[in-house]
Amino acid sequence: GIALLCPNCHSKVTRRQYSKDKVIQAMQSPKALENGIVSDFFCFSDEFPAIQFGGVKMSECNIPIMVGGESLFEFTLNDGHFSLTGKFYDSKGNLSLEIIDNEWVCSTKIWDLEIIGPRIIIREKKNGPRLIINVGQQDTLVIESFEMLVKGRKLKGTKDYFMVDSCKLSSCEFSNCHVGFSV
Repeated sequence: GIALLCPNCHSKVTRRQYSKDKVIQAMQSPKALENGIVSDFFCFSDEFPAIQFGGVKMSECNIPIMVGGESLFEFTLNDGHFSLTGKFYDSKGNLSLEIIDNEWVCSTKIWDLEIIGPRIIIREKKNGPRLIINVGQQDTLVIESFEMLVKGRKLKGTKDYFMVDSCKLSSCEFSNCHVGFSV
């Protein structure tokens, strides 16, 4: 079989500090399943990051999106660096991925999580991808595709549009505001 190792563990195997037997033993009880989460960090530039949420771009907005009084995303400035906190829900309203101070955390209870290059993809059973996040740009978090239920509101989007219930937005930009979009 194939073992997915973090960079630290991979370098220890390469330098022969960890044996192949240790890796095979660890495969029997993966850390992610033991901890119940998979996580990693976003790396933003020192400039105020933007969010491209479907067909809407929000730049220099402390709270890019608010639904029913809840901030889906919020940027704060800590020690000269921007930090993002946010939540992504599935199409039934369950939390599927959370961002806490630039660390994304995903429960191992979701149906499928796949990371391909700069993309984080979450699938719901046989319904295909319900969330695709592209972290390839250090100045913009791009949510390429999403389908969420948040406080009874259906949010859906692709790279071309952002839809809340039946209201569809495309090619929009909000900038230099405390709250970019609120429903």
